Amino acid sequence: MTVTVADSFASAIAGIDDALRCQSRWGCERAAAWRLVLHPGCGAVLVCTGHRDAFVDPVVACVEEYGAVRCPYCRQVFVGSIEAMVTVKPL
Repeated sequence: MTVTVADSFASAIAGIDDALRCQSRWGCERAAAWRLVLHPGCGAVLVCTGHRDAFVDPVVACVEEYGAVRCPYCRQVFVGSIEAMVTVKPL
């Protein structure tokens, strides 16, 4: 079977208009609405509003109570604000 460039291109863009899925580690099927950009070394993830809140709300509470937060992935400590550890951007 011969695969043409046109076939390859059509296959590559087949789902281009599909909604991006939440990439939560809990296996969510909802559409992603936010990009959580973690500090250098820990990457970024696309999440739905529910999983954004599930991640951000406890981090904010920790900073408010203790003045610092520990990254759940690399264990690095960030002092003073959530912005030092993660940036939240809408898609």
